[in-house]
Amino acid sequence: TMAYHRKHGLRTNIARIFNTYGPRMKLNDGRVVPQFLDQALQGRPITVYGDGSQTRSFCYVSDLVAGLLATMFTEAAQNEVINLGNPGEFTILELAKIARSVAGSTSEIRHLEARPEEIAAAIVFLASEEASYITGATLDVNGGALMG
Repeated sequence: TMAYHRKHGLRTNIARIFNTYGPRMKLNDGRVVPQFLDQALQGRPITVYGDGSQTRSFCYVSDLVAGLLATMFTEAAQNEVINLGNPGEFTILELAKIARSVAGSTSEIRHLEARPEEIAAAIVFLASEEASYITGATLDVNGGALMG
């Protein structure tokens, strides 16, 4: 995209989307939020790879949409790489505990062997690149619900 911008001098927008969650997620799509919730709701062990200290940034879907719109229509975002996520991070173990709590489950949290491709921290991964956050949701337990 940036090569196209440089060659043709046209406005470009690059949005890098973080872990998004929200209504109607498919339980078997491989993403961690629906996987943990499904495991907890079914009373199955919640599977965490490694010790669970790896972190992720989560973004509620309506915040993502707002961020995409802001990326498209904000002059400051023109020709920039914009991270659409949440500057706050949660460990995977914290997320497993939140999923268990929200589901009202007693599921065991089962630690499996760490995967070599696992990224330790979302923000550290992005820190080497110049990019900005436009929007993000907080992942919180308030009355038993994930809040966007």
